[in-house]
Formats: sequence, structure tokens, C-alpha cells
Amino acid sequence: MNLRGLARRYVPSTARLQLRLLVRALDDKHQNVRFTKSRCEDPTREFPNLVCRYKRPIIDYAGQTQFGAAKRHNLALIASKLTSTVIQPGETFSIWHLAGQPTQRAGYMYAAGLHNRQVTGDVGGSTCLMSTVLYNVGLLGAMDVTERHCHSIDLYGEDRYFELGRDASIEYGYLDLRFSNPHPFPVLLTAETTPNSVIGALYSPVPHGFSVEVEVDSPVVTQPEEQFVVDQRLTDGMITVVQDSKSGLRVTARQIIRYGDGSVREETLPGSLHHPVPGIVAVSSLAATNRVST
Repeated sequence: MNLRGLARRYVPSTARLQLRLLVRALDDKHQNVRFTKSRCEDPTREFPNLVCRYKRPIIDYAGQTQFGAAKRHNLALIASKLTSTVIQPGETFSIWHLAGQPTQRAGYMYAAGLHNRQVTGDVGGSTCLMSTVLYNVGLLGAMDVTERHCHSIDLYGEDRYFELGRDASIEYGYLDLRFSNPHPFPVLLTAETTPNSVIGALYSPVPHGFSVEVEVDSPVVTQPEEQFVVDQRLTDGMITVVQDSKSGLRVTARQIIRYGDGSVREETLPGSLHHPVPGIVAVSSLAATNRVST
């Protein structure tokens, strides 16, 4: 077992989180990161120019419908903590620096989430849809993305709530979404929810003079290997599926910025790797012997 595995096994989660937060704070101080904290009182008057807008649907997946109300509640709550944020030139937007830890005391509810490549539940779950929307706002607004993490697996396949190569996973203390403002003017970030969607936007006080496209290559598919376990409770010869397999995907994307003077800048974005999930079947002892001998 590696050091990380030992820590997860023997060190309490609260202690691990506090250590992680301390390490992050020291690293941010060393790099002189300036986090934005200001909000705008009158955004319509001060930031009249729309830079970009991005929207994704809220989807209730099979087996998670009981979390639907909690999902929408959590998304609306985190949106209220992030919207109307002003990012000055050189400042960094961070979801967790603004939103804080998603706890019950802070008003968050128990909802679906993804941990260790499996669907589970947690207080503050389902907020990755917000980080995904704001990641795309950062890309389309030509911001400098300094931290972004993709989801560990492509859980929903063709029904996924994000565009391939354009998702962003968050976990308090461990996975953040951050981007800094490289422009010579401040920008205003907004985040809002409706019963069926999450919407993010970026505004500027002056015309911004650029347009942005995001191009995504066709994904490279990795097929999972099947695993099987012997289950003595099964009748001889029986096989039952414990976990459906899911293909892995490796995705490459590019950000293309076109300026008013005709110049173009192209940046390769950090790759997205969604790991394959092996199919697991439980087999009786007789079936296991037959599978090994064939």
C-alpha cells in the first residue's frame, strides 16, 4: 500500500483535510496568489458588456431521482456565494475561497456525488455541474485557467451532463477550479440556476475585443478488462453482474482566441482522462472453474 493509501486508512479525514488546506495556503502564499473577494452592487451599470455566457442542463439520472431537490438546492446555494464576483486584473477566482466548505451548517444538503470512481452521496454533492459551467465561462472569457480537474470516470456516457473535454470536478480542499484575469480591465462573473439549468456568464466594463472557440478532438477509447469474483452463495453454474463496465476516454481540447486586430492565439488545454471501469461478475465456484479452464 502506498503512502496515500496508508494515510486514507489510518489518518482521520478531518486531519487529512486540515493538512491539505495548510499545504495549499502555504503554496498560495509562496506563489503570491491574489484571490478575489469583491462583489459588485450594481452590475448592470458597471459591467454592461457581455463577454460570454454558458449554460448546461440539470439532469435527474435513473437511481438518483431522490436527490433531485437536494441537487437543485445545493446548486442554487453555491451560485449565491459565487455570483456578482468582480475579478480585477491579476486576481484569481477560486470556487472554494469564495464558497467555503460545503457543510450542513452552511446550508448544504445530502446529494449524489462521485468518489473513488463510484456514485455515492455527500453533503454538498452535485455541485460539480456549477464548476463545469464556470470552467467553460473561464475558457470562453479568455481567462487563464490555473487549476481544473476532470471527473475520474465518464459515468453517464452519451447522457453525460457536460461536453467532453470541458468538465471540471471539485472537492473541498482537494480539487478546486481557479482562473485568473489576464485582461487590463476587471470582469464580473455571474452564476445562476433555474429548475432545469445552470447558467454562468462573464461581463466587462468595456468592449472586450476578442472571441473564443473551444475545439475538442475525438476521444480515444480504452476498453476495460472484465473481473470476476467467486460467490459461494450462488447456485453452481450461475453468473450475475455486479458492476457494469464503462469505457475509459482520453480527450484533448484546444482554446482558440481571435482578437480584433486579426491575430489568433491557440492554447492546448489540459487533457481529460476518464478511467475505464471494469465489469465485475460474481460466479459460483463451478462457473469460476469453467471460466479458468476455457
